[in-house]
Amino acid sequence: MGCDVTVFVFSSSAVIWRAATLHACAATAQLVSPQYAHGYAYWRLIRSATRLLLLDTRDMDFFFVDFEQRSVPWQAIGEAGEVGRLAMFNIAHANHTVELLSGAIRGSADEHWRHDKTIPLLPGYKWRILKLAEGYLLLQGRILGDGTSQFTPGDQLQYFTLDINTFKLERLCASTPQGISYHPQFELYRCFPPPLSFSSI
Repeated sequence: MGCDVTVFVFSSSAVIWRAATLHACAATAQLVSPQYAHGYAYWRLIRSATRLLLLDTRDMDFFFVDFEQRSVPWQAIGEAGEVGRLAMFNIAHANHTVELLSGAIRGSADEHWRHDKTIPLLPGYKWRILKLAEGYLLLQGRILGDGTSQFTPGDQLQYFTLDINTFKLERLCASTPQGISYHPQFELYRCFPPPLSFSSI
């Protein structure tokens, strides 16, 4: 059993704090990767590939979103360009592309995700999505030169950013790690943090 989850939101226009609490349940022990999109805070659940916990920061209401099971689990999920929808990103390794799908935040459980875009990547790499933040996907590419798709220490890794609004792919940097290829504490940042919104923090 998890613990209570409480979120505080300050409105600078009304000069008040508001709070919402989700009482301890099995789901609160699984919450990871809090993010924000279109007025909603949301969390992934460690043990579920088809469920998110969301908080509507306007009415401070917690609710769960369930979406269809896919043969390839989503690798990143975040803000879509269209208000009221979440974006899901997957890498199609056979085609060297990023597949962009979107789903309604307040849609029904049986609603299908809409395929919005297929974004080509450079061939010759084993691709991996590391992070989605502030309108960019951070991608890791390992050059395929020895016929294997497995990472081994000493492989050169290339890092790229993909603008999810313009779909422009840019090379960021390269590294040759001697240990694991990626660790959750290792982050690369593409841009400065966003300014605080006008009405809340």
